[in-house]
Amino acid sequence: MDIKTRVLLLIGFVGLTIFGACHRGGTTPGPDPSKPDYDFSQASKDYLYFLPNSYWVYQDDSTLNAYSVKLFSAHEEIRQSGAGAAQYTYNAYWMYYSNNDAGLLKGELFSTNFTVPDDVPNTEERLYFDDNHYKIAFAPMYPFGQRILLGGEEGTFINKEFLDAMTVSDKVYDSVYHSISEDYLAAAPDTVFYHFYFAKHYGLIKYSIMGKNSAVSFSLLESNVIQ
Repeated sequence: MDIKTRVLLLIGFVGLTIFGACHRGGTTPGPDPSKPDYDFSQASKDYLYFLPNSYWVYQDDSTLNAYSVKLFSAHEEIRQSGAGAAQYTYNAYWMYYSNNDAGLLKGELFSTNFTVPDDVPNTEERLYFDDNHYKIAFAPMYPFGQRILLGGEEGTFINKEFLDAMTVSDKVYDSVYHSISEDYLAAAPDTVFYHFYFAKHYGLIKYSIMGKNSAVSFSLLESNVIQ
């Protein structure tokens, strides 16, 4: 083989190598399965996202008895919603509470595909109670004052108001969301009203469950939360 032939073969080999490298490098990578399309915003985490060993002490406003609620376990998961071109993934986070007489069993956070300003949380929280009822307690992406029909166990949801400051048990909390969940099934034909108040960096600071023949209310006395 003469020198000219060897040079041509070498040039061809190098060209194929470069083409293969460029071809592989130009492949569009697929989506990262470890990252959801919709994740918890920082504003959402400020209000809702707490780590194990966080605790809250609530006082029954009627009896003045105090009850400690400890977050003893939590886990995060990626879920899928929709189908076809409308399919997307989103983040969810479970928080499990210790046995307590404040009635709180667990909390379920899930990010939504709502487009909201950076200072408005994009995440809902569903609270589960030890009497087997559960309610959407936090969903600030919905317009204030409108009844959002959720149906079934969850009834309707209303973003009642946003409070710049609120005093609970002699402590002032800033940036408080007040929401109402109306349950038409729990004591039909009566309606049970669940009121929730969430403060930034504290979570749930007050809640009440009010029906025609019964009412309970709990207010935060103290807390030690980890975010």
